Amino acid sequence: MSVVPLADRTVVVSAVQQGSGVLIADRLVLTCAHVVKSGSVLVAHPALTDRMRATVAWIDYELDVALLETVEPVRPLPPVRLGVVDTRQAIPDCEITGFPRVQRYGPDRRLEADQYTATVLPMAGRVRDLLVCDLDGPPAARPDDEPAALSGLSGGPVFMGDVLLGVARQVPQQRDGRRVECVPLAPVLAAKPFRLVCERTGVGLRQERVHGSFPRDLRYEAEYAQALGVAYRRTKIFGLDELSRHDREWDLDTAYLSLEAQAQDRAAPGPP
Repeated sequence: MSVVPLADRTVVVSAVQQGSGVLIADRLVLTCAHVVKSGSVLVAHPALTDRMRATVAWIDYELDVALLETVEPVRPLPPVRLGVVDTRQAIPDCEITGFPRVQRYGPDRRLEADQYTATVLPMAGRVRDLLVCDLDGPPAARPDDEPAALSGLSGGPVFMGDVLLGVARQVPQQRDGRRVECVPLAPVLAAKPFRLVCERTGVGLRQERVHGSFPRDLRYEAEYAQALGVAYRRTKIFGLDELSRHDREWDLDTAYLSLEAQAQDRAAPGPP
């Protein structure tokens, strides 16, 4: 099991306004509906020099969430782990990433990613069916006549480890800007059009119940997977006693070849 860095999944979404998004697969981006609405959409990734066009594959204005499909893969990523919060206890050690206005830099105000540590508060959004996060620290202050510092963060992913819990939606008034209200994944995964888009694009949905944050368990999973790879990546040949121990063990990466069958082009002319 390889953990994909959050930076490889967080993208810029440019449509009726600039927002953020998360790659749930190599061509599918989850973001907020109020960012894209129904116009043309461009997706940008820090590792790419050009922006990529995308279409709105599914949108739900009531949930304020949209699923985008890019014209080609953005990054070679496996489907993200999808988590549904199944506890009323606060979940610390979560992260929100995106491209907020406060992080722009240089004379031309170029975009830069930002990262916030936060605690998920399941009880705070229970009545409104929201995923509510409390940032560990307040965002930068701003003059009253300027847009909110976190403007542009909408659609940014909320992660617990490498498990996606939702996307940022809005920053409510008061609370010094530390409260972020997000779209949870439970109603998204329950939406039939969302599932149909995933099935059409060959994306398998892996839903998990999240009961808390256990950083040691996440590290153990990665270390255990690495140990299994070391222990079982070699195959042994039995019955040939004259071979040395080194010759009897073959690395699986070189012992197996990947073959692909292709249909013969019947229109091609035969040999002269």
